[in-house]
Amino acid sequence: LFPTLAISRYFKKKYHAGLTYGMRINRPGENVLNPQVENSDPVNISYGNPGLKPSVTHQAELTFGTFREKWSVSPRIGYSDTRRIIERVRTVGSDGISRSTYENMARSRSYTFHLSGNYRPVRKVRTTGAVTLSQRFYDTENKSLLQRNGLSFRSNLGVSWQLPRRLAFESDLRYSSNTSAQGRNRGSVTSSFSGRKSVWNNRLSIRLSAQDPFYRRNTEEFSEGTNFRLHRSTITSTESFSVSLGYRFTRAAE
Repeated sequence: LFPTLAISRYFKKKYHAGLTYGMRINRPGENVLNPQVENSDPVNISYGNPGLKPSVTHQAELTFGTFREKWSVSPRIGYSDTRRIIERVRTVGSDGISRSTYENMARSRSYTFHLSGNYRPVRKVRTTGAVTLSQRFYDTENKSLLQRNGLSFRSNLGVSWQLPRRLAFESDLRYSSNTSAQGRNRGSVTSSFSGRKSVWNNRLSIRLSAQDPFYRRNTEEFSEGTNFRLHRSTITSTESFSVSLGYRFTRAAE
C-alpha cells in the first residue's frame, strides 16, 4: 500500500495553503540492473547490479501560494526519507582499476525548499521561474564510502510571448548541481528556443526549435573514496535545430 493524503484551503480568494503526505516506490531500471561489464576504457569499467531492491520514500510537503492579476508566487518546504536509496558507487582496487556500479544505501534524508512563480507584465507576455534547494544526508553500511552530505541546486527560467499575426515565441533556460553519495554532479546551463506560426484558421502550425544553439553542454563529476579522488569533465555537442508541422482536424477558435 502506498497511501497519499492532501489537505488544502484557499483564503480571501488570493492565498492558498496545503499539506501533503505520500509514499512512492522507485524500481531500478534496466541499465541499473544489467550486469554486463562496459570496459571500453579498461581502467574505468562499469556494470549494473541485478541484486538491487526497490527504494521506498516517505515524503511530506507544506505549500503556500499567493496570486494577483499579473503574478503569483508559491514557496514550498518538504522532507523526504528514503530507505534503500539507489546510488552509483565507485571503488578503486589494488590493481588500479576503477569499478562503478550501483548499491542500495541504508537511508537518505532530504530537506527541500522550492520557490516558483510567474509574472505577466503585459497580456501577451508570460515569464516563469523556479529555484529548488535540497540538503541531503546519507546513511550507509558500506564503511569504504565517504559520506558526502551536501546541497543540491536546480533552477529554470522560461518566457513565452504571443506576437501579432499568430506568431509565438518560447524560451527556456535550466541549470542544476546535484550532490551524490560520493561527491557532486554539476552541469552547464541548457537552453531551448522555439517559434510557432499558425495558419489556416489555426489548423496548421509550423514550429522552429533550437536546442543549445550557442554552446556545447558541459558536465562535471567530482567523487572521492578512501583511496581515490576523481574529477571528470564531459563536453557534449547537443546543438540541434528542428522544424515540425502540426495539423488540427477539429475546429479551433481564431
